[in-house]
Amino acid sequence: MRRSPSTAPRGNKTETGGSMPIRFILNGEVCVEDSVSPSMTVLDYLRERRGLTGTNTGKVPNTSATAASSGSDLNGMAAFDAAQQIKICMTKIAAEHFDVDEGYIEFLNNHVYVNNQGIPFPELAKLTWQNRVSLSATGFYATPDISWDDETMTGRPFYYFSYGACLSEGAIDTLTGEMRVLRADILQDCGRSLNPAINLGQIEGAFIQGWAG
Repeated sequence: MRRSPSTAPRGNKTETGGSMPIRFILNGEVCVEDSVSPSMTVLDYLRERRGLTGTNTGKVPNTSATAASSGSDLNGMAAFDAAQQIKICMTKIAAEHFDVDEGYIEFLNNHVYVNNQGIPFPELAKLTWQNRVSLSATGFYATPDISWDDETMTGRPFYYFSYGACLSEGAIDTLTGEMRVLRADILQDCGRSLNPAINLGQIEGAFIQGWAG
């Protein structure tokens, strides 16, 4: 019985496509370059062995802006797509190495397992390279099911929405106009958070913008 590869965990709200290269570098030690957390759920590779570099048109010729918080969605899902491609290639090599069906291969904790047997992830990367199988891939993601007509002001400009609520208590000096926030309670649906610290900063920043506005 064969298991199908993992599917993407979430949708995207932005209006354009995104792409991001993900690659392994064999130079004494194996490392991986990718975008953000979604790809890690594919390879389950140790975070400290991941390297990030800035993007440019020499790497990806058709990148898009990261406005409206689109960077994590577009580049994260593009990296997820690239990691899927690499995982499929590595899974085939692992299946040949262990002489089992591909459905028995499991990536977990920087190792590759088949039942009670396992090898370190770098060793599988080396085996894949020695078998002349590509350890590089370019992923691409375009937001599905979106459209917008400027003339009729109709369509679906976003793939999904996030929701939140805030209740604030304040005091105003009616003579001087001085205002003070005494308390604020914020509730936000973050879904499957990629980085709780960033989410917290975005939420608090949005509150401050509303307060000052």
